[in-house]
Amino acid sequence: MANLFDIIKKFGEKVADAQQNNRESQTEKTADSSVFDDIRSRIDNMNQKDQAEAESKRSPFDMFKDELDNVQTQNRDNPAVETAEPSVFDKMRAEIERMEAEAKAGGSNAGTGVFEEEHSSNIPFDTSFEDTYSTPPAPPSPPAPRVLQVGGMANTLSGGGSLGMRMSPDMGAGKNSTRIPSGAQIRILEYTDQNKINLDGKISGWYKVDFNGQQGWILESYLV
Repeated sequence: MANLFDIIKKFGEKVADAQQNNRESQTEKTADSSVFDDIRSRIDNMNQKDQAEAESKRSPFDMFKDELDNVQTQNRDNPAVETAEPSVFDKMRAEIERMEAEAKAGGSNAGTGVFEEEHSSNIPFDTSFEDTYSTPPAPPSPPAPRVLQVGGMANTLSGGGSLGMRMSPDMGAGKNSTRIPSGAQIRILEYTDQNKINLDGKISGWYKVDFNGQQGWILESYLV
């Protein structure tokens, strides 16, 4: 079982990764370290017991997004600190959305901030077949990954949430007002690895898609 503390700890690790990637980036301006320090400070405050109890009915992912918005606004309005590029915050938002999608796909209770594993049945285990099989049968092989073809169809996979389409293949680009629900069928129009990002160890490029006549760009990690 993963509780709010575990989720906050994982996001803290994502912040550290984001700072390291920003520091090593050849195309993105290095943000002032105080930006990341401010995010860590806010995470520490969320870790306090009274704060966790006060926010227990809110999704921890919504809490992360709110704090990230606050840090970005404060950084933008503070003349003493150089304003970080929007992509620095957008990449962390993408990580939050990724964590949220994985939590929902795993059947977690994201609305309360506490993730529960499913409990096993209380029905006693039937041992009548123990003498028949000395070893359990091998699990079925997973299906081969679907290859997305330009001009073909695909489905969105966003853990029950909806996806926004970017106006260009960049985390800093504006979004189309249309939202795509999870599991929706869309048409693949184009692919590019320009401005690809690392999400949980997987390099993700961009697909331009068409959904009900509206077009925009979505990270390939959200398509199957």
